[in-house]
Formats: sequence, C-alpha cells, structure tokens
Amino acid sequence: MLAAVALASTATREPRFKLIYETQLNGPGGTPTRLVATGAGVYYGLAVAQSRTRGASVFRISASGSYETAHAFPPSFSGFSLVRLASGLLFGDGGFVQGADRGYRYFSFDPATGAYQECLAEPGKVPGALIASPDGGVFGLTATGLQQFTLSRILLDGKTTTVHKFTEAEGIPYRGETLNVAPDGAFYGIASSRASGVSKGWLFRISPAGDYEKLTAIEPFATAGLAAPLIVARDGAIYFALAQGGANRTGSVVRYRPGGSLEAIAEFPPKGGMSRPATLFEGRDGLLYGSDDRIPSSVFSVNTKTHRLKELFAFDDEAQQGQCPCALVEAADGSFFGVAAGGGKIGTGTVFHISR
Repeated sequence: MLAAVALASTATREPRFKLIYETQLNGPGGTPTRLVATGAGVYYGLAVAQSRTRGASVFRISASGSYETAHAFPPSFSGFSLVRLASGLLFGDGGFVQGADRGYRYFSFDPATGAYQECLAEPGKVPGALIASPDGGVFGLTATGLQQFTLSRILLDGKTTTVHKFTEAEGIPYRGETLNVAPDGAFYGIASSRASGVSKGWLFRISPAGDYEKLTAIEPFATAGLAAPLIVARDGAIYFALAQGGANRTGSVVRYRPGGSLEAIAEFPPKGGMSRPATLFEGRDGLLYGSDDRIPSSVFSVNTKTHRLKELFAFDDEAQQGQCPCALVEAADGSFFGVAAGGGKIGTGTVFHISR
C-alpha cells in the first residue's frame, strides 16, 4: 500500500487550461498585453485595443479567477506599459492622445481606491517601456529625436530626470522588454548598432550614477520584432532570450554572469516544436518560464542548472485558447495566470489560467 502511494505521488499531472475571458465583438478588453500581481491573489492587466467608442482598459482578475474592467480609457487612448510600484500604484503610458491637450500621456491607477490620474509627458520625449525599481521609482527609455535615447526617471506628474543619455557609440537601446534593474539599482539592457535589419549587438550596464559600460557582444540578430526579454535573476546572473538565436535559428536562452561571457543554456528545436521565445521570467522555484510566439503557441520552462528546456503547455492548433506572446504571472500555488494578445474566437486575445 505504501509503495502504491509513493508511485502515485510521482506521476506527472497534465496542466489544465481555464479560459477566464475572451473579447466579444465590440466589447472591452481586446488585445491584452500586460499582467501584474498586486497581492492576495489579485491581478491587474492592460488591454490595448481601441475603437471609435472605446479606448484601452485596465482590467482585474480576482483570486477566484473572475474578470472585470477596473478602468476604461476614453477613445483614442491606447496603452503600452503597465508596472506596479512599491507604493502599490499601477503606472503606465497611454500613447499619443489627440485633442486640446494633445501629446503623449502617462497614467496611474490605485487598485485600493480606484483613483485614476493622467498627465502629459514632457514635450519632445516619447515614452518607451517602463520598469519599476526597488527604490519605488519608475524608469523608462524615452526617445528625444531620431535615434536619440535617454534613460530617465519618470515622476508621477510626467516630468523626468536624466539618468543617462546614449551617445552614438553606445548604440540604439532596444525599447521592448529588454531593460531591467538589479537590486543594487544598476540597469541592464540590450543595444544594437542599427535600428532595423540584422545587426550586431551587446549587453550594457548603467550604474545608478548613470555610468555606461558595454559588457559583452551578442551574436548578430534581427532587430525588427525582437522581444529579447531580459531578467536579473536571484542568482545574480542576467538571462535573456533571442527569438532567432542558437544553432537552429529558432531561439535560445542565454546567460551572462558579471565578469564572464555569454553562455547558451537552452536552444529551441529545429522544427515541429517550440520556437521564437518571446517572454521570460523567473519563478519562485528558480526555473525560468516563458512563452513563444509560434502557432500553436507554447509555455516553456528552462532549468538554469541542468539546461533542460521543457514544454509545459501547448495551446490548441486553431489558437482558440490564445496566441502568444503571453504575459505570465505565477500564482502562490505555482500555477499561471496569463494574457495572450492574439487568438480566441475573434482573434483579439484571451485571459487564462494554467494549473500545474
């Protein structure tokens, strides 16, 4: 009897997929792209689809998995980034808004009270992806001209203070999910020598005081559509994914240890499986988790010690469950809440839960 119990406990449980929400025709919540945890099993996300009568929206997923719109933006108000600050506020950028006060906007939303505020970005500074820092601040890469970029601290009123202004020799920083901040306040990111096409690149570090340093070269990569998500892991290493990296050109996950060189710890298969990794984060168990953007999409894990790449869940072939890239957040029980920007019945995305 004891042997039977032990054997049963080692059996692999198949992941279970639960569809929480999918956009209805002319309904809210289309094209969900961001998801953040706010504690007590509650999650907030950003859906960026717009119409003549509806703008982007911030939505809420409860601990029980129910979906509701937390704040609806007016028409023409889009959204690109959403981060949670140490204060509990959600902060994001809303793109360019037409009208009397036309210009790029930032917004903040308080999940505790529902209070919402928005402000204009400084003239001539186009917001990029945002990151929340350990000291409670929010930072981003702003464009101030053709191929002119600045790493800035962004205040809640939209004003900025410069941390570092990139020179031509320092390259073009990728403004997607490739900028992150370490516990010591240093920033890490990826830059390239060209804004389009295939380009050589490198990993860089910017100290809290604004000093720039090239760390190591990266194999030439296609800059257009490159996600290259970058994380600063608890082991002190930097991990990121190259959508077309590796010997198979189907994607790789690489590691950089301070003072060392790049090391490929996982390469995606040549065909018929996972490819083009597009999102990446570190789980509580120390494994890396992410999604690719192929059809059908997959959620995968990478063991940084054994270098094992494993497919955890494969979406259906028709993308009715969703089409990644998917923003994923780990729940307390090790399951995932996620959003897919595409797929679903009308192709404008889904909100889902995957148990393990």
